[in-house]
Amino acid sequence: MLNNDTDQLTLEVTSNCQAKCPGCIRHKVINTVTDEIGAPPKNVNMTIAAHNKIIDEASPLKYISYDGGFGDSPLHPDFLAMVEYAAQAEGLQMLTISTNASMRTKKWWAELGAILNKHLPCDAEHEGHKVFFDLDGIDNETQEMYRVNTSFDKVIDNARAFIGEGGFAAWKMIPFEFNEPLEERAKELALEYGFKEFHRDRVQRMEQVATKLAIFKALKGDDANYGDMRDSEINMSPKKNLDQVAEKAKELIQDIEINHELTVEQNLDNAKEKSGIVCEWAENKMWQVSHDGGVYRCCWHQSNYNYWTRLNSGDKHAWERFMDNYDKNWNNINYHTWDEIVNHKFFTEDLEKSWSNSYDDEVMPKLKVCTKRCSKLNVELSPRVS
Repeated sequence: MLNNDTDQLTLEVTSNCQAKCPGCIRHKVINTVTDEIGAPPKNVNMTIAAHNKIIDEASPLKYISYDGGFGDSPLHPDFLAMVEYAAQAEGLQMLTISTNASMRTKKWWAELGAILNKHLPCDAEHEGHKVFFDLDGIDNETQEMYRVNTSFDKVIDNARAFIGEGGFAAWKMIPFEFNEPLEERAKELALEYGFKEFHRDRVQRMEQVATKLAIFKALKGDDANYGDMRDSEINMSPKKNLDQVAEKAKELIQDIEINHELTVEQNLDNAKEKSGIVCEWAENKMWQVSHDGGVYRCCWHQSNYNYWTRLNSGDKHAWERFMDNYDKNWNNINYHTWDEIVNHKFFTEDLEKSWSNSYDDEVMPKLKVCTKRCSKLNVELSPRVS
């Protein structure tokens, strides 16, 4: 039985984001009638009442993270009030926020820093609070190479206002080929502006596609061009990083029979389905809550269940068959208590049972998102799948 306790909440309190990053799921949403790329969800904001209900009913909590697949939390009109309430949750050790930060005023960011410093000041181990500022460049030009529709200067101004009121800021730079030569200058700027941490080490997403890279090379040869994979983030990533994770996965796929008559994706699906599933979110007592109040086992379920995209359309009918077993809004905090939701049959029994079923099961089909994101192949590469 999957663990239904709660240590960590990941909250997405709004569906809004002004950025237009090419790799974001917001720009892969499809219209299920026309099968065309549609608009991302707009102006769906969690109510303060729902937010505070989650905090109260899920407490005591160790960690709260404001992050999500579609929205950037500081765009919520009442985000400061939400943070102040959450920061005082029973047992809370750490509150983090991940944001592009190219919105709001310096005064607003200073107030956020003051709130977090008051209620969750950082100790010697850096526990308390942390805000990750998405800075993939070192000026406006290089920032826009991936973080489209954001301003480097505005992010820095906001970060400095936040830091000035005692906020703990981390500079988060996704490793792309274009910013590899910028790393040392970025570290210098981070130190100059008062950031406490610098990260250019996001390999999780690459590790999640490591087996795909390894199978691609097995099919195409060591000189294979990763650009042929037609993946925007892979195409922007340093080749040496891709080679490293592909090599890491090479041993894992050594016993997999590679069928040269099948595509990379088909070979990968076969391999992952046979490897079994490990739900690390359940093992680590983590839950994801969506901007509409829906509670999900993980971030992948949230985006997969809420909006159809080119990445998850294969699960559309599986979700529909699975959810026909339950009442409408069975997992929504606006209609049920936290305990009612996390102790629901889907989370405590049916989800795990479905992993032994086929994708075409008429009652409880195995969801492809589970094998795609949480197969043992993923977990052996990356101890934290999120």
